Amino acid sequence: MTRTSIVGAVRIISSQISSIVQFGDSVGLAAVSQVLAVQQETANFQGNEGDNWREYPFYSRELPVISPGGEVLMNRRNPCPNIRVGAVSIYGLSAAAVLQIGSNRLIDLENRTFHIRQYDTKEEADEQEPYQEQAEAGGGTAVQAGQDAASQS
Repeated sequence: MTRTSIVGAVRIISSQISSIVQFGDSVGLAAVSQVLAVQQETANFQGNEGDNWREYPFYSRELPVISPGGEVLMNRRNPCPNIRVGAVSIYGLSAAAVLQIGSNRLIDLENRTFHIRQYDTKEEADEQEPYQEQAEAGGGTAVQAGQDAASQS
């Protein structure tokens, strides 16, 4: 039995990375999000970051499938054929998240996030030291070689 979804207002600031916003009934929803996040202490990008994310066994490992243990007998009575929602306010949906107002038979969601944090070696930190001092002085990237932060403003 399908039902009608009546929604007064929806406010979503952000919906990203395989998120689904569904109003009304659906037979099935599927969302997949595989994220490889490389965070470096000092931005030193080579241009090939993320090229080899499939090499991580984390992403190719087979996920377990959960199936119902047996037949489920259910007696359902919907005195009102409508699903009524006054208002929904969401700051963000991300990484295979679902907002659904309505009926659904099957949802299959997957998110595999893998964070890599790369910290500077002592030698790399020493190379960055002059730039770090300028940034801490308020100059940021606008400070040019040979000038201090005060002369930039």
